[in-house]
Amino acid sequence: MEVVHNIILAVYIISFLIGLPANLLALYAFSVKICSKPQPTDILLLNLTVSDLLFLFVLPMKMHEAASGMIWTFPAVLCSITSFIYFSTIYSSSLLLMAISVIRYVGVAFPIFYLRVRRPLYAVVASAVIWLLSMGHCSITIIIENHPYFMENSSQNNSSRCYDNFQENQLKVLLPVRLEISHPNTCSSISSSFCWNITIIIENHPYFMENSSQNNSSRCYDNFQENQLKVLLPVRLEMFLLLCLFPLLLCIYCYLHTIWILSHRTSIDLARRRKAIGMALGTLAVFLVCMIPYNLSHVVGYVQRQSPIWRYYVLLLTSLNTCIDPIIFYFSSSTSTYHTPLWSNSCHWFSLCGGW
Repeated sequence: MEVVHNIILAVYIISFLIGLPANLLALYAFSVKICSKPQPTDILLLNLTVSDLLFLFVLPMKMHEAASGMIWTFPAVLCSITSFIYFSTIYSSSLLLMAISVIRYVGVAFPIFYLRVRRPLYAVVASAVIWLLSMGHCSITIIIENHPYFMENSSQNNSSRCYDNFQENQLKVLLPVRLEISHPNTCSSISSSFCWNITIIIENHPYFMENSSQNNSSRCYDNFQENQLKVLLPVRLEMFLLLCLFPLLLCIYCYLHTIWILSHRTSIDLARRRKAIGMALGTLAVFLVCMIPYNLSHVVGYVQRQSPIWRYYVLLLTSLNTCIDPIIFYFSSSTSTYHTPLWSNSCHWFSLCGGW
């Protein structure tokens, strides 16, 4: 098992070392391009770059987790924040790639219509909707993980007695508080309601629940109870259909038709055809290598009514997304044909480092 953990750590480190400089260069290039001549595709690619950088921002947390034998040693709140950013950026990437493929297809198949609707504002609105979709879905999973309503052993759900069935963690704090309250000089009549509110908080807050996933789990986002899985598994299946499968099918449709149209137009030069093919292959690589294996675990988990054991290990493939996206940046953005020293020197420097 230690070998597996070392492999996971190695994949994370490689993704970080390659993805961080590549995406920082892309961020700089797109920022300069958008400031001078904004295009809808460049705005979407800028958001894709930001998504990758946010992913890389929390990746050191995952490195530490892998180095610790997949044991989460940070506070529980950092687990929630890390998981939220980690998964939100995964699905925002798939939706942004879908939006880019649609723009490329419309630009080739319907050039006159594209010229009329080619406004940066539309790309900004599309990016905002994509972020809301991805973050909204991932916030649901975080709520399911942390809210006491979904915790099987929570005193709110599993107790048939009112204020009379406390767990050991709760009693450690509650008994001293009760002793203080019983003292006549501790709680005056004015503050008595405040004193008793403390006991209510101890009874209901997940921090004091012995079997809460926040306290009793040494794994981050990987130790769900039966009540949580009843809600979480259908949500994961919906995320697979809406945030992974649908974008993949739409990307395949758009790029196949784009390549077909370009191949039948003799006026299109060979460089543009290669660019379209490179863009299509890069996008398919992101979905097939990085997205599909992990999202298939949602389908298997829904059928088996539990998270598959191998789910966490295919999750590490999503980190490779930060290495493949710069290839898509090169083939898709107008900056690749925008002859400036910035982009050409950046691409040349990164190729020398072994990136492209």
